Amino acid sequence: MLELCGRCAALMAEDYDVRRIAGGRDCKVTCAQCGKRRYGGKYEIGRKCSRK
Repeated sequence: MLELCGRCAALMAEDYDVRRIAGGRDCKVTCAQCGKRRYGGKYEIGRKCSRK
């Protein structure tokens, strides 16, 4: 479980399976990916499915 900003969550969704864990609205978090304090949430990162 990682705290990510919206930008980094969108970038990681290209390579990984990203699921939001916490509630419906964004709050201020310190992003685990870029280290900046932005609006975001808690996400669970998994392997990307290779289904087509």
